[in-house]
Order: sequence, then structure tokens, then C-alpha cells
Amino acid sequence: MSTRWQILILIVVIITSLTLTKFFNRTIFIDNNAIKSQTASASLKTPDSLSYQQASLSNLSTVQKIPARKWDILDPKTTAKATIIYSLDDGLPLYIKNSHESHILASLTKLLTSVVVIEDIGIYKRIPITQKVIDTQGLSGYLKTGQSYNARDLLKIMLLASSNDAAAAFEEYIGGKEIMARKINKKASEIGLSDKFIVEDASGLSDYNYGTTDDCLKLTKYILKKHPEIFTWTQTHEFLVKPLNESPGHMVYNINELISYRSFLGGKTGTSEMAGENLISIFNIKDRRVVLITMGSEDRNKDVDILINWIQKAFSFPE
Repeated sequence: MSTRWQILILIVVIITSLTLTKFFNRTIFIDNNAIKSQTASASLKTPDSLSYQQASLSNLSTVQKIPARKWDILDPKTTAKATIIYSLDDGLPLYIKNSHESHILASLTKLLTSVVVIEDIGIYKRIPITQKVIDTQGLSGYLKTGQSYNARDLLKIMLLASSNDAAAAFEEYIGGKEIMARKINKKASEIGLSDKFIVEDASGLSDYNYGTTDDCLKLTKYILKKHPEIFTWTQTHEFLVKPLNESPGHMVYNINELISYRSFLGGKTGTSEMAGENLISIFNIKDRRVVLITMGSEDRNKDVDILINWIQKAFSFPE
């Protein structure tokens, strides 16, 4: 082979070598950048991931310790046919007895009536008191024919004095007992009460007003969330009420004997011959809001004492 051809081949080899070297260097550079990019991406994601884990652990560490049941303490013995004890702040039932059984509501009905009045009538409406209202059976709350009250004051009379006349005044204002019953039942459905919760009147005079303690607990939670003033009103021992169209005013007294308990945070009683003695009450027990619901008691006040003492003995409440 001539020298000329040797020189030509050498030049081709050198050019090829340089081209390949440049190609591989560029490839390595790209790969390194990709690796760096992935690493940077991972490093960006790591804090979020750690943050999520830390948040989860933090949540776990701040979860409130629930009350611990002392199983050497036997279940309470009361005269109530159905009972629920529920810790609102723990979201925990402490005791349940026959919670799905239907019972006559009696004046517990007035709690849902109050919700309907607030949401569907309004607390500043002027409500007249007629003779038909006064003729309603049961407690009147010292209402008189010809008087008018704003709905808010009449609600207080209905709840504190358990005035059937006040409930009848709301019925008459809204168009009659049947219309009010339909509104109450509709509201019960909207709140999520069971189909066992059925009422025929606003006062609870009817022995065909039925519900379960489960329903009463749902209603209590709804009121505390949407209209806590209802239970706040029922903590009042007495209040001075004045009709809109006359003076002077008169005192209305709370007939609920549990008002004397320092731990009492509000509630409603209901009584009839067929229903027995019913109760929805909220108490402050060990710095927790505890709902106590009993239906069909022979002596609800005695049963309340038994149940409160039982709660304090049967549960250890973490500080």
C-alpha cells in the first residue's frame, strides 16, 4: 500500500475517533444531568413526604385518650326502659340499653318543635294567644287570651314551663296541628332521624308521638350544632317575660328539677301516664359534656343519680 493511502486511512481513523469521543462525552453529560434532575426531584419530594409522616405522627400523638371502662363495675340498674349515655367530647357511647326500641316521646317532642319554630317560623314573629290555645290540656305557662308574644319568648315558656298552650299557639300560627305535625316530621327526616320518629302534635300530648333514644341523641347533637341556645335557655331557673301588647310581665319558672344540679348544662323532660318519665339532659362530668337520655322511667330523677354515680365509678377519665 502506498504512503498516500496510509495517510488517508490514518486521517479517517482520527476523525472517526474524535467523533465517537464527542458522542460518548455528550451522552454521559446527558445521563449525569438526568441523574441530577431525578435526585433533585426526589429531594424536593422528600420534605413533603416527611412532613406528611410527621403530621400523621403528630395527629396520633394529640388524639385525646378516651375514658377507660372498669369492667369490675357492673352495668347500672334503673327503672328506665331505654337509656343512652354518650360523651360528646369523646364521641363515645358509655352505656346503651334498648336504644332502637320505640317509645312515647311526651314533651320531649317540644325540642324538635323548637327547631321547627326557629328554622321555619322565626324567633321574632308575633304569636297571638287565642281562647282555643288556652283551652289546650296541661300546663299553660301563665298565658292569657288576647296576649301576644314574640316567638323567642314563647319558646322559652314552652321549654321551661313545658307549656302545651305555647306549643298550641305555634300550631295555630302555622295553620293548625296537622300542618305543624307535617313540618315536624319533615324536619325529623332532614335531620336524619329514623322512621320510628313520628309525631302527631307539637306539644307531645299525643301518645302517638314516638321515637327512640338513638333518635333523641341525633336530635340533641343537631341542636347543639345548629341551635345551642335551646339548651342554654333550659339552664335558666326563671325569667321575666312581658307580652308585646300589655304590661306588666310575669315570671316563668323552670319545672325541671335537675336545674338544681351544678353540673346541669340543659335538657328537657317529658311525662305522661302512657310514656312514663322521659329525659334528655346534658351534664358536665369530669370536664366532659355527657348526654343522658332515659325513656319510660318510673323515677327519672333517681335514675339520673344512679347513672351519674355509675359513670364516675365505671370509667377512668384521663386528664
